Formats: sequence, structure tokens, C-alpha cells
Amino acid sequence: MKNQLTQSKPKELSRLYANLMICVCICILAVDFPVFPRRFAKTITYGWSLMDIGVGCFIAINAGFSRESTIGLPINERMSRIKKTFVSCLPIFILGLQRLAVVKGLEYHEEITEYGVHWNFFFTLSFAKMLSTILCCFISQHLHLFITSLALGILHQILLCLGLKDFIQNDYRIGFIAANKDGIFSLPGYISLYLMVVAIGGFCFQRKREENEQIFSYALIPEFIATFLCSGLCMFINHTLIEHTSRREANLAYICWIITAVFFLLIIECLISFAIDVLTVNVKHSNEKLESVVFNAFSQNTLFMFILANILTGIINLSTDTTKVDDYFAVIILFIYAFILCAIAVFCYIKNIQLKRPTNLINLIGLK
Repeated sequence: MKNQLTQSKPKELSRLYANLMICVCICILAVDFPVFPRRFAKTITYGWSLMDIGVGCFIAINAGFSRESTIGLPINERMSRIKKTFVSCLPIFILGLQRLAVVKGLEYHEEITEYGVHWNFFFTLSFAKMLSTILCCFISQHLHLFITSLALGILHQILLCLGLKDFIQNDYRIGFIAANKDGIFSLPGYISLYLMVVAIGGFCFQRKREENEQIFSYALIPEFIATFLCSGLCMFINHTLIEHTSRREANLAYICWIITAVFFLLIIECLISFAIDVLTVNVKHSNEKLESVVFNAFSQNTLFMFILANILTGIINLSTDTTKVDDYFAVIILFIYAFILCAIAVFCYIKNIQLKRPTNLINLIGLK
């Protein structure tokens, strides 16, 4: 499905997704070694770091690839769209259940302040996408969708200020909801983020379609810069005057920070594309594409590579006490680990093995 959507989206979005995936795959193992700077690890309560940006960017970029951000949904397609989204989210939810079973079965160490005792990234992604799509189906206009996302984010922030943040941050974990309060009560923030990116994407791409322009990266730079500046200002106001940025809560400051970061990175990707086109205008043939094989490989099988990275990370952590590995040996392990991931991704790409669809992944790992 993503291939169909990317035909009407700038290629920089796909490249940013591949960049994000590569960074995430490396960081989830690197953070277990002392050589990895602690300032890049996930924050526990407030603040921002390199690894805090991961889940938010996944939600935002998935929203950017969504059909709703491109063309909206006619009334007669709403139920069909909900059904298709449910079918695509169900395997991701099953992957979350499988990860839960493996982690608990092996008694693998995990930080419960990330999502909770039983919750994990796959549950957040599946629920956020499913619930966001349902809202998108009944709010077809992008302006109304933007207002809804903003209202949801503000309401979520009000509830946090009225005491929800104290409940999330305390150590009370009795009962399913309290045990998984980090993942459950951050969902409104991620849904607001998803809807906001869909609305912003709709504004950008709809205007270009009305002008009958092909969507080139440089044609969208003004919109990207405007979004970056506005969201950056909102982030500063929320972070300094209302509540500090918190990935754990997915509060309003975090939502604005993720949008700021995503559009800043998109601007960088667009400028890189522009520079490449200018420098190679007299060199390359008109039908030649200068693309990174590694980026294309990760973009083709993003979810599979993420699952594979988690499996390899688990194997390394179970077989080695990573906290006692010296820096030089840790770098060697990370290099070999990254090389294996890239080699498998490129092999699948060259052989045209596509495992990015969740249903294909479920079949691959034997759950179906």
C-alpha cells in the first residue's frame, strides 16, 4: 500500500523513513552498551533525547504515508477503509502479543516506564493508527481534521495538568490499567499527532494538486518551513509555560516537538535532493535515478527489519552482559550487527523479497 501512496508523495518522505529505521535499529542495541552516551537514551519523565524521537516519528511518518493525507475519503469508502485498516493493524497487534509473550517468557529486562508492564510499541502503533483512521473517515475535510487534532491535544494536556500526569509518573502499578498507564494514557497524544500530520499533509499536497503541479521536493519547501517554524514556536511556548516535553505522556509539547523535528528533517532531505539534482544535471541521463540501495532496501521491508533488529538485540543481550563490554569491543559488535542488518535488507531488496506487509510477516514467523 505504501508504494501506491508514495507515488503522490515526495521521495524525501520515504528516505526519511529509511533513515529513521536505520537509526532506530542501531540505537536499540547501542543503548545497552556503556559506550553509548546516556544523554541519547530515552528520558524517564521529562526532556528530549535522540531515542525519544523514535515512536513519535514512526506515528508521524505513517500518517504522512496515509491515504487520508493525500486525497481524503468519500462517504461510500469509509466503512471499507475502516475494515482495511483493521485488517492491516491486527497483525501488528498480534506482533505486540508475541513480543509480550517472548519478553515475559524469557524474563528479558525491559524498562516499564517506556510503555508499561504489558504494553509495547506495537500496541501503541496499532491502536493509534486504527483509532486515527476511524476519526479520519468521519472528518473528511483537512481543516476540520486539524481543528479536531488540536482540540484533542489541548484536552489531553488539560487532563495531564489536572492530575493525570501525577498518576502516570507515580509507582502505582496495581491492576491492568495502572500497570500499563504509560502506554494507555499516551494514546490520545499520539492520535492527536497522527491527525495533525494528516491534516498538514492534506494542506500541502492538496494545494499542489489544485495547481496541477507534480510534487517536487523543492516545491514543498515553503510549506515545510512554515510548518517547522509554527510548530517550533508552539513547542517553545508549551515547554516553557505549560509543561516540559514528555514522551512518556505524549503531551502537547512532545507533539509539537515531533512535528518540528519531522519537518526540519524533511527540509534537510529536500535540500539534499536539490543539491544532488543541481550537481548532476549535466552528468546523469534523464532516466537514471541516483538512489541509495541501503535506503531503498530498508524502505522496502521496514517492519521486518525492525523485528529482525529486535530479535538480534535480544540474542546479543541474552548471550552477553552488555554493561561490562569495553568500548572498543562494543563498537566492533555494533559494526557487525549493523552490517548483518544491511546485508539482509539489501539481499531481500535485490531478490525483490517484500516482507513489509504485516500479513507477510505473520506468515513468516509462523503465527498464521
